[in-house]
Amino acid sequence: MQVISKSGYDVKRITVLNSKGGSGKSILATNIASIFATNSLRTTLIDYDPQGTAIRWLKQRSDEYSPIHGINATQQNPGMTRSYQMRVPAGTDRMIIDTPAGIHGLELNDFVINSDYILIPVIPSDADIHATTQLIANLLLNVKIRSLDVKVAVIANRVKKNTKILNQLDKFLQQVDFPFVGRLRDTQNYVNAAKQGIGIHEMYPPSLVKQDVSDWDDILKFVEDGLTLYDHKELPPPILDENKQVNY
Repeated sequence: MQVISKSGYDVKRITVLNSKGGSGKSILATNIASIFATNSLRTTLIDYDPQGTAIRWLKQRSDEYSPIHGINATQQNPGMTRSYQMRVPAGTDRMIIDTPAGIHGLELNDFVINSDYILIPVIPSDADIHATTQLIANLLLNVKIRSLDVKVAVIANRVKKNTKILNQLDKFLQQVDFPFVGRLRDTQNYVNAAKQGIGIHEMYPPSLVKQDVSDWDDILKFVEDGLTLYDHKELPPPILDENKQVNY
């Protein structure tokens, strides 16, 4: 798998990473991309996940919203070379990488060394907590991430209040070797936003997602202190265009 190198690009790179599928990587990646774009930062979203969730999200994004350049890293476009397909537009400010599940070894190492920030989502389940524990151990012992210039944080995703597994998740988060920077609740608002190709902070009316937007404050401070989630355009939901193409 070709991972775009940091060399040659003056751009902040944020990689969303977890070895287990279903942890909500694409939710994080697409929402962060929309936050940067809304703040007038030239943003590229790269989807390495064969499921293609991030790219499908981008295809639904109306031109009424801030533009995001998309790269589908999982499929070869027969009409162009691989290097041309994977090119990042000149002047890009922020690059968001949505990774596949199950990465390890040299592939994991490539993603890590070519990142500035790594966000690790974990949902409250025994399987996900175990998988994330293994990933963190791998990052510390094999990748030796502490010797690299990479900032890492953990985010609790799809959290339901007052559940037994939440107590187990809280204990896990207190013991991890990286900072815990956010807790996103389990809500249909993210599903509805994804169907429109927008971030949670772009939902209309803003009052509908006020609580969800506030959940991003600490995450945003970690990756980009100084940006805001609140000065977005209050646009009505766009008409979905099933035929819209992503610019690869």
